[in-house]
Amino acid sequence: MGCKSTKKLVPIVFVCEDIASGGLKAIHIAKKGDIKATFDVDGAVTFAMATEPHSVFDVGDKPFVLVEFNNKDGATKFTDVKTVQATGQSEAIPVITIQLPKMTKDKRDALSGYSSPGVELVALVWTAADTYQLIGLDFGLYGSEVNGDSGASRGDLNAYTLTLTGSESHLSRIITDVEYEAALALAVTA
Repeated sequence: MGCKSTKKLVPIVFVCEDIASGGLKAIHIAKKGDIKATFDVDGAVTFAMATEPHSVFDVGDKPFVLVEFNNKDGATKFTDVKTVQATGQSEAIPVITIQLPKMTKDKRDALSGYSSPGVELVALVWTAADTYQLIGLDFGLYGSEVNGDSGASRGDLNAYTLTLTGSESHLSRIITDVEYEAALALAVTA
């Protein structure tokens, strides 16, 4: 017999305007320890810098860095899969896959930072459907794989692929465009 739940089932409405093309417009990544996020009773999020940021900011004083990619590559994407067991346990696995064309020394060196053991990351993703996802806020993302592929023929792409993976207790948060911009505006102050 299932447990009694205070959660209510609500209708899911389909409207034609909801048909949106897939893909991503932008990905910004920060070290999880460099930011704080607080939520009010309505779920609105406010971002702030951590009291003592962990990063040395190589690109200025902003904790979130832009990871550029070809938004028509057909490979860069975000997935969020929640599984629920009969025992009542659940887990959400967010995965961000980013394809970075042309294997270069600079990209290799940068990817080493994203995939260092123990580094917890958080990501802001702007989707082609104009939704904004806050990913890895509770337990962080980690650089689970960096894959370099030279391609075997002229039709293949020479690229690195970075995979960020997490393990959360719920699906990633959807935030507003205003909250997204506020997170990107964070800066270290002296």
